[in-house]
Amino acid sequence: MAKARPPKNASIFGQLEGAEELLASMARLPAAVERQVMRPALREGAKVAMKEIKSRAPREDGDLYKSFKVRAIPRSRTKIGARVIVDRKSLHMHQQEGFYAAMQELGWRPGRRGSNRGNAPVKGRRYMREGLYQSQPEVRAKIISEARRRLPGAVARLSRKIDMKAIAQREQT
Repeated sequence: MAKARPPKNASIFGQLEGAEELLASMARLPAAVERQVMRPALREGAKVAMKEIKSRAPREDGDLYKSFKVRAIPRSRTKIGARVIVDRKSLHMHQQEGFYAAMQELGWRPGRRGSNRGNAPVKGRRYMREGLYQSQPEVRAKIISEARRRLPGAVARLSRKIDMKAIAQREQT
């Protein structure tokens, strides 16, 4: 029987619990304004998760610890988000392959490739997954607080934009 593979990306999905009024006010806004509020809020939440992941990461020489970065997910019309990645360019001693972070997270089987010598597999440390799951409450709280902080400014910019369009239409007539 085949072993279940771990998911490629561990992610925090779901509703932002305890923020019903925030979600209701966001639903009334245009999608562009919602993205202006949520993209930086999600980025700040990812920074909180990155701190927890860094605190659990192995620190033999410090290269892995220094290589964590927060990046936006690829642009899409339907999704916005941020993710914590391992920047392979920062891993000097493993620059060629970039497998070091994955090996530390998921584990490996020692020995040469293709050999079946019966070497016992080395278990992964699961520092990224555990850090992500342990930081979920703080991440959600940070996203909610950051979105609440940014929402009034986005609404004010939207109202100024609407006012400018109304003025421009009056001048044309």
